[in-house]
Formats: sequence, C-alpha cells, structure tokens
Amino acid sequence: MKAFGLSLPFDTTFGLLLLAGCGLGVVALRDRRALLAMLLAQIVLLNLFYQLVLPSRLAAIKLLAGLGAWGLFALTAWQTRAATAARTNTTSGGLLDGTTQQQPALTAAQIAAYTAAEAPEYVNTPVVQAIRSTATRLPAKFDWQRRFAPGLMFRLLAGLLVCITAQQLASQAQQSFNDLPLPLFQAVSFMVTLGLLTLGLTEEPFKTGLGLLAAWNGFQLFYVAVEPALAVFGLLAAIDLGIALSMCYLVIVRTRAVVAQP
Repeated sequence: MKAFGLSLPFDTTFGLLLLAGCGLGVVALRDRRALLAMLLAQIVLLNLFYQLVLPSRLAAIKLLAGLGAWGLFALTAWQTRAATAARTNTTSGGLLDGTTQQQPALTAAQIAAYTAAEAPEYVNTPVVQAIRSTATRLPAKFDWQRRFAPGLMFRLLAGLLVCITAQQLASQAQQSFNDLPLPLFQAVSFMVTLGLLTLGLTEEPFKTGLGLLAAWNGFQLFYVAVEPALAVFGLLAAIDLGIALSMCYLVIVRTRAVVAQP
C-alpha cells in the first residue's frame, strides 16, 4: 500500500490482530504508561486503515489529530503522577495510575555490614556477597494488582467474546457495502466494540477517555469511508481533541480531589 508517497508492506490481517490486541490491552491494563503505549499503537494502526479509503495527505491530518489527543493524555498522566507522587512521597508511580511503588534498595555497605554481622562465615564469600548485592537491586516482585485491572480473566474472556462478535458484525456489514474492503469493517468493529467494552468496565476517567476515543475513532473510520467530505473530516478530527481535553480535565479534577483528602 501507499503511505506518504512510499510503498509500505502492510498486511491487513496482521494489522487487525495488533489493533485487537491493543484494544484488549486497554481493557485489561491499569498502568497508565502501558495504556498510553496502547493508545499510540492504535493511532498509528488506524492511520494505515485510513489510507485504504483516503489520500495520504488527508490521512496525515487524522494522524496529527490523534497524536495531539495522545499528547494531551500523556501530559495529563505526567501531571497527575507528579501530584500524587508529591503526596505519597515517592517517584516510582502515581496514586491513581496503578504503577508499582518500590521500596529503596539496600546499599552495598548495608549489605556487607549485615552479612558480616549475621551470616555465618562460609556465607560471607565475595561471590555470595556480589550475588546478594545484585539481587537487592532487581525490581520488586511484579505486582499484578497494580499493573492490571481487577478481574483480569473476566476482562480477557469478555474481550475475546467481543472480538468474535465484532468479526461477525463486520462480515454482515460488508454485505451492505460491497465497494468497501472487509478489513475496513473489521477495524471499525474492533475499535467500536472494544471501546464500548472499556467504557462498561471502568469508572476511572483516564481509561474512560481511552475507551470513548477508541469507539469514536472506529465510528470516524466508517463515516469517512462512506462520506469522505473534507469539511466533515476536519470537524471529526477536531472532535478527537475535544474528547481528549474533556476527559483530561476530569482526570485532573479527580486527582486534585484525591490529593486534597487528609
């Protein structure tokens, strides 16, 4: 396919799998850094599907609008992370984004003093001390509850069922629009259904914004394919920024309320 005047190898099947995987990631994940990565991947993949029905220049406008929305979410995540870190006196994660907050590792001097005082003589070899020193600097045990949303297995199962349903809906919708490619309808179905699933399974404004943006982007892809009017296309792209601004405002308001609590 053509992308920005260049011929790029793009397998729509592989792109659809990545798009569905990113949608499932948004449903299952809780860490905001991972959620931002999923959102960025969705924006880039959707741009490739836009180029199936739009010229490269118009698809580039949609890509810029999506990157602008991603920038707003990223800036909000950074600001709320700094605010909650100041309250919890930590810099390893925020109070609301669910990142792991690790305790500081022991220094080499503390380890050496402990092993010399408490451990038997045959344990205080240089090799054992070096291994212990390295082990204390490894990350803490992976915290599934903070990295992933509650009810992980249920969310994954629901996401898989939604993907199967989306595939069936895309096949039926393509019969009414024979001039449009089937991968386009599959991308629309995955984005809309997984976005609505995210909205139904979360009450946190940050993930709610990602789910709403995903469902809206899926609708945009279908509408632009059916009615590629330039004025309407610009309006739809501007709504992306409006959704991002609104949801980021709600995230900041909620963060301030949590930080202000005694």
